[in-house]
Amino acid sequence: AIRVNLREINEIDKLVDFTVNKYGTVDVLVNCAGIQIRKASVNFTEEDWDAINDVNLKAQFFASKAAGKIMLEKGKGSIICISSGTAIRFTSRRSPYNITKAAVNALAGSLGNECARYGVRVNAVAPGWSATEMVKDGLKSNVISEDEILKMVPVSRFMEPSEIADTVCFLASDESTGVVGQTIFVDGGGSLRCIPEKNDLAYDE
Repeated sequence: AIRVNLREINEIDKLVDFTVNKYGTVDVLVNCAGIQIRKASVNFTEEDWDAINDVNLKAQFFASKAAGKIMLEKGKGSIICISSGTAIRFTSRRSPYNITKAAVNALAGSLGNECARYGVRVNAVAPGWSATEMVKDGLKSNVISEDEILKMVPVSRFMEPSEIADTVCFLASDESTGVVGQTIFVDGGGSLRCIPEKNDLAYDE
């Protein structure tokens, strides 16, 4: 492993160079790093905005550029960008985060269109409410309750990190060679914006 500051483009290049020197090439890139800051939109500073955009969006683009060059030269590779359900189902008090995740979907579509004819696929995975430390911290801060979350998720549970990872592995593998420029939502149906009705319980009768 190598630790780099993704807000610095030269550090991203250093990461890719390290990988090529150690393993000879780059087959898969997963753009997974992300940060969020919670506050009302009117209270966000320029520094907040720059930090979130640098990590969540700018780093994904320039990492894709650096690794993509290697992939394009050999005519094969897969880039997976981690998006979020908030790209289409917006939450309050973290608007820059939502904006960057919506842009990540556009990034996957744009690069997917540009690179696919050369053998490099680009897609995105958008997790929903997942059993991760970030979500647990949000619950502890009373931003939203677990019951409120589960009412918005048809499967009535949090996603497991392994379910997100399985989707990433699918996109990284040759099992998904026909999938290009897509955003796959792994959210238990949360992106469907379903409104439960009493009649839904008829299946239990």
